Amino acid sequence: MLHFGWDLDGVCFDWQYFVDWHNSVYGTNFTKEEFLNVDFPERFGVPLNELECRIDRMYKTVGIRNLLPASGAVSAMRTMAKIGKNSVVTSRPPWAHDDTMHWLRANFTRAITGEVYFTRNHHALSATSHRLTKSEVCVREGISYLFEDDPLHAVPAADAGVRVMLFDYHGNSLEPHENIYRVYSFSQAIEKVRELEKREWQGK
Repeated sequence: MLHFGWDLDGVCFDWQYFVDWHNSVYGTNFTKEEFLNVDFPERFGVPLNELECRIDRMYKTVGIRNLLPASGAVSAMRTMAKIGKNSVVTSRPPWAHDDTMHWLRANFTRAITGEVYFTRNHHALSATSHRLTKSEVCVREGISYLFEDDPLHAVPAADAGVRVMLFDYHGNSLEPHENIYRVYSFSQAIEKVRELEKREWQGK
């Protein structure tokens, strides 16, 4: 059976929500495309550590339980559940774990058929250094495909033999990799898996 690993932030959760919140709270007019650009901190004078603090502030102020899934995320995961097992692989920090589990139970009924794995977070190493990386979890759990948007997680997983559906919102300049497939929507990601796993889709 195929095993799919799903990232949360940037895949199952749409960063547009944070951009709208940031613009409202800080009086900015950023677009999601600008925010997801790799040079956002340098271009807009928001140090990376401050940006991370603001993201945490949004989660704590709005409340993770009140966030909406990205459009199409639930239906995409349910589609993949027809041919494999869905697990969540996220690096959300420890303080967000309980609310994240509540959010998943409330929004992804019948979509998550595997486990939820909290991994090491390269932005919060002091609190997560004891955890495995996403690539290590993928290898240990036999994850066939990782749906991810962060190259810092995508590349190690791909190097370890995991096929990665990389939601290329960042416009990154990664070198071509045989296990990384750039996609821009859930439908593209599903079609790529369909293409790569033709036998698995027969009769589905």
